[in-house]
Amino acid sequence: MNKKKLRSLALTLVLVLGACVAWFLLSGGTYNNPALEQEPAESPEFYLPMEEIGDRVLDTDIVLPPGKLVVTRLRAEYEDGAMRLVIPRLELDTAIGGDTTLETLGRLPGLYKYAQIPNLYNTNVSIAAHRDLPGYEFYYLDTVAEGDFIYLIYQDKLFKYAYCSTEVIEKNDWNPIRVHYDSRVTLTTCTPLGTSKQRMVVTGELVEMVDYSEDYVFE
Repeated sequence: MNKKKLRSLALTLVLVLGACVAWFLLSGGTYNNPALEQEPAESPEFYLPMEEIGDRVLDTDIVLPPGKLVVTRLRAEYEDGAMRLVIPRLELDTAIGGDTTLETLGRLPGLYKYAQIPNLYNTNVSIAAHRDLPGYEFYYLDTVAEGDFIYLIYQDKLFKYAYCSTEVIEKNDWNPIRVHYDSRVTLTTCTPLGTSKQRMVVTGELVEMVDYSEDYVFE
């Protein structure tokens, strides 16, 4: 290799290294993790809701304590990859991991440990995923809008959520992950793109639960 090519290669390496350092500093000096940071000071409640009554649960039933961070039995027993997330707007169809560690989120979106398993009562299925490499499942999360639907598939049931809102929060604001009065899905990712300064939160409200079949048409 001649000197001219060596200089060109060296310059390219310097530029790449500089870009990496700049990205690292802009992201706050830490690898971008789209999950909320800094565990809340309060201790979460281990809560045993009424999963056993199955189809007898109505969407008006409140069996989880609103405003609380809880760990349910079903969430604690969740197996990595057992749930699917489908977002037609993003052309996304992916399994959901069992936690929000960097290792898991490098493979697929993951459930917060304070998430609940979807059901008709007031569960909050909170999920984090990347907007940039590795992962980038939520790269275009900001394009999800009014009229869009978000789907979860779990144990042969399909849960259809209608888009409600998009907001930007601080990375240590755990309020979106708390239990609410409705049954919802909550999606979080880093924002602005390429940094981990804040979190974008997209929520959807449950509008339908049906038996899942392979010929179901996602809207």
